[in-house]
Amino acid sequence: MKHQNRQHFSHHHILIPLQPDQDEQISCQACEDQISEPFHGCLSCNFYLHDRCIDAPRSLDHPSHPAHPLTLLPAPTYPTGSFTCSACTLHGKAYSFSCARCEFDLHVQCALMPSTTLVENHPHELQLIFDSPCQDESTKFECDVCKEIVNNDQWLFYCEACDFGAHLGCAEDPKGRPGKDSREGEEDEEDEEAEDPRLEWEGRIFEAERKLREQRIAHKLMLEALDNAADYVGPSYTRKYYYY
Repeated sequence: MKHQNRQHFSHHHILIPLQPDQDEQISCQACEDQISEPFHGCLSCNFYLHDRCIDAPRSLDHPSHPAHPLTLLPAPTYPTGSFTCSACTLHGKAYSFSCARCEFDLHVQCALMPSTTLVENHPHELQLIFDSPCQDESTKFECDVCKEIVNNDQWLFYCEACDFGAHLGCAEDPKGRPGKDSREGEEDEEDEEAEDPRLEWEGRIFEAERKLREQRIAHKLMLEALDNAADYVGPSYTRKYYYY
């Protein structure tokens, strides 16, 4: 299925298999993370999805919310146009697993977190837990990876035997900043780069080249559609090809 066209409920066009170009920055429409591996997308709409996000279930029974199943939504339903993830407590504006009755929402990547994981600086497997390991609510737990505080309402990966725990982001990416949305850091870097006119000009050239590649692929798909139409109509159908 990875190299075949896909249909996704959240988009009205067929999604075709694509490969990211070197140094090209494309974000997944579902999880908002960068895409660095083969993926599917709609070039005419600039709509792209990780394959793992395409395969996310439409409904999910999650142990963090046993009362009701969670429904995959392509956009937040709140008037603000955003939601607060009950796992990492960060805001989201893209897809979510949601329980409308309880106003319980999860990022796609948080909902699909594994139940266990390993980190480099700890010998034991860490379990995903949904509540603070501290019995006293006034006691704050410190992440053993980044040394920052884990909020009491944040999930974490935890080894009970060693009292060792880590933010979700730290367990998955030790270089991450768990208390801050990673996209904020990207925006700061973009602001710094924008101060250099040469980088801005190179960015415009890169964007123009990307659009040209998309147009060529779309043109190729159109010609293939004309071929299919000619086969269906018969030999009396006249084809005119325009190449550039």
